[in-house]
Amino acid sequence: MTLQLQQAIKLLQLSRLELENLVQQELTENPALEEAQEAPEEIAEPPAAPAAEALDPEPIPASAEDIDFEKVLEQYEEFRAPPAPALTNTEDLPSLENRATPGDSLFDHLLWQVQMSSLGFEERLVATELIGALDDNGYLREDGIQSACDAVGVDAAFAERVLARVQAFDPPGVGARDLRECLLIQARLFLPDDALVLDVIEHHLDELVGRSSLTLQKTLGISDQELRRVLNTIATLDPKPGRGYSSASPEYEIPDIYVEKRGGEWVVTLNENGLPRLRVSDYYRRVLHQDRNADTRDFLRGKVRAAVWFVRSIYQRQSTIQKVAESIFRFQRDFLERGPKYLRPLVLRDVAQEVGMHESTISRVTTKKYAQTPQGVFELKYFFGARIESSAGDDLSAQAVRERIRTLIAGEDPRSPLSDQAIVAVLAKEDLKIARRTVAKYRQQLGLLSSSERIRVL
Repeated sequence: MTLQLQQAIKLLQLSRLELENLVQQELTENPALEEAQEAPEEIAEPPAAPAAEALDPEPIPASAEDIDFEKVLEQYEEFRAPPAPALTNTEDLPSLENRATPGDSLFDHLLWQVQMSSLGFEERLVATELIGALDDNGYLREDGIQSACDAVGVDAAFAERVLARVQAFDPPGVGARDLRECLLIQARLFLPDDALVLDVIEHHLDELVGRSSLTLQKTLGISDQELRRVLNTIATLDPKPGRGYSSASPEYEIPDIYVEKRGGEWVVTLNENGLPRLRVSDYYRRVLHQDRNADTRDFLRGKVRAAVWFVRSIYQRQSTIQKVAESIFRFQRDFLERGPKYLRPLVLRDVAQEVGMHESTISRVTTKKYAQTPQGVFELKYFFGARIESSAGDDLSAQAVRERIRTLIAGEDPRSPLSDQAIVAVLAKEDLKIARRTVAKYRQQLGLLSSSERIRVL
């Protein structure tokens, strides 16, 4: 495998963010590569690029002296990609209010409260150790008390007293060791006079799930209305008090392609915004023709050659993504028109055969690449799924069946939720043959509970 092919394959499997970072790295490390500031007056349409696995340029010369740089630069001109469209409408830019700014971490927020508290010196040391042992949700890790004792040299009773002070800090519920303690801290703060809610949280929290809530109603001797009030009240408490202070930055998926309807036809367009137009430096191209010592010539030729290969690989990547995406959405036209329930069965081999590429290439192209469609933003892998037989003759993809199961559960009676077998029966009436264990698997993939756990008291 040549270096050129290795580079093309590497670029092909990068996400958009990874590609942007790599481009900036190459611009920093290779002086022969630069960003074009102005679009050339005329740019010829580049020739159709071959598949990534077929991209195997002429063999690498044995030495730098064997390189025909006039030919290399001529090829570079052929593969130079057209400029990305400029963003002229400032209304499309995010407002200042919508730009993310880093906030205080949970540790910083709690440390400030420790410093502002009336805790003594040794208590502050223990409190600092305790808040350092909190997870992202604000819960104290299992070894948190012991770690604080070992670090400061105090006994467990002392650390427990300090923990009680930390649990009085903001956000309410922070420093708890489990869900029960977390909710109880909040209930005692916000609902000190609601004895029933406090009793349910402290002694019957596990019985609030599914059919057990009906048993709890009989045990406590309360009405449907009172049980409903308790459930709704507990639902207002925050089970993860630390999540609002997560230090992790939000991740946004930037579409690699846009799919939109123009003149009655679906058009796939590459998203070139944010990707700089690259070119080989004119200065370095001129320097190649000047007399230099051997080491300097070898260095310059290596940098120019690397720049040419990089630009060609970028174009190859973009061309391949567009070709594969166009094929996918030719198959999935019903999805674009009508939504996820109409996804067609599709496997990598179907697209590979249509575009003349290997399945491994299709797999690389569809990983971490996103498409913005009228139905939302989806990873390209979303559009592939196994075939589910239909007695009506119109087979559906597994993803479409999952969406149908989601719809059935969303519309069920909360007091009498559909069992997996009941869902099988409903799908059978719709001419879909599917086993109960398959329904259970798809339900779990959707993150949905079983029928016994979904039951709700109205």
